Amino acid sequence: MRVPAATVLRIFGACVLTAGVALGVFAYHSLANAGDMGKFMARVGEAFGQPEDAAEWTTHWRANSAGMAMLAAGGIVAGLGLVARKRFAWAALAIALAADAIWLTAIRLRLPRKYPWEPSPTQIVAIALLATMCAWAAWRSRHPKTF
Repeated sequence: MRVPAATVLRIFGACVLTAGVALGVFAYHSLANAGDMGKFMARVGEAFGQPEDAAEWTTHWRANSAGMAMLAAGGIVAGLGLVARKRFAWAALAIALAADAIWLTAIRLRLPRKYPWEPSPTQIVAIALLATMCAWAAWRSRHPKTF
C-alpha cells in the first residue's frame, strides 16, 4: 500500500512541530534558570577539584539556549505550515536552520568552544547543509518543473 506524499509531509510536519515545541520548552527553561545552573555547576566543579567560573558557564549556556529558542520558533512555524500544507513551510525551516547556523558561527567566533555540550564546527556545517536542503525543497515546492 502506497502512502500519499501529502500524508507523509503532514506526518513530518507534526514531528517538526513536536520537536519545535519540545526544543522551545527546553530553551525557555534553560534561559530562565541559567543563573542558578551556573552557580550549581561552579559548586559541582569545586567539589570535584575542577573550579568553574559561574558567569562564564552562564554566558555560554545562554548564548546556545538563545540559538535553540530561535530554531524552536522556526520549527514551530514550519511544522504548522507542513501540517497545513502551506508553501512557506520549507522556506521557514530553511530560514530557521540558516539563522541557527549563522548564530552558532557567531558564537564560536566570539566565545571559543569550551564545553562538551557546545556544537562543534562539524555540527554547524551539518545544520547549514540541512538549511540548504530545505531551501532546495522550498524552491521545488514553488517551481516543480525546474531542475
